[in-house]
Amino acid sequence: YANLPQLLGRTTVEMETTQGNLTIVVDGYSAPVNGGNFVDLVQRGFYDGLDFFPSDDFILSGNPQGAEEGFIDPETGEYRAIPLEFLVRGDSEPIYEITLEDAGLYLAQLVLPFSAYGAVVLARPEDNLNGGSSQFFFFKFDTELTPPGYNLMDGRFSVFGYVVEGKEVLEKLTKSDKIISAKVVDGIENLVEPVEETETVVEPVEETETVVEPVEETETVVELVEETETVVEP
Repeated sequence: YANLPQLLGRTTVEMETTQGNLTIVVDGYSAPVNGGNFVDLVQRGFYDGLDFFPSDDFILSGNPQGAEEGFIDPETGEYRAIPLEFLVRGDSEPIYEITLEDAGLYLAQLVLPFSAYGAVVLARPEDNLNGGSSQFFFFKFDTELTPPGYNLMDGRFSVFGYVVEGKEVLEKLTKSDKIISAKVVDGIENLVEPVEETETVVEPVEETETVVEPVEETETVVELVEETETVVEP
């Protein structure tokens, strides 16, 4: 996923809402692609001014104004699609694009589970595991509906962080509330932006004709030494 932003560590995001502030820790160790996408959009100011859409179980946001339902990269003009991503405890690398069930890991424990109030999760179309983009939701954990350590949503959606301060604010949010601003307050150095591919053009070497100048033949003139008679005087 070199074409997507990636988070290689943890980052703290401060989100100011019309009901108060939320502090979110984004875990790039366990969700580098989903975490990188979220932090990149925060840096762009993408979420500033967007509405909340609360329900009984979660609070959705990140739906851009206008006809689009995700982030359109201004560099490419294309929809940025983010894959399903989760890290199983004991593994060194996340699993991508398939659910826990598809991977045959029915009861596996995840490093970033849903079983915590204020989990921050990438939203996606119901019929597309890898179609998420900018929309996310805060999960409102209910211990009666979700036994500790297991959740039917684990491995079906990508958790990439948690609200660590301001959980009481989540209870107050209604459909008339919005994000005033979101900004990274710590760990921005862990965000790695995709490297733009550049086309390498190899200029052809112009062939040059090598001209060999003929060596001018020169006539070698050998001077004859005139023989002289030596006279010996008696």
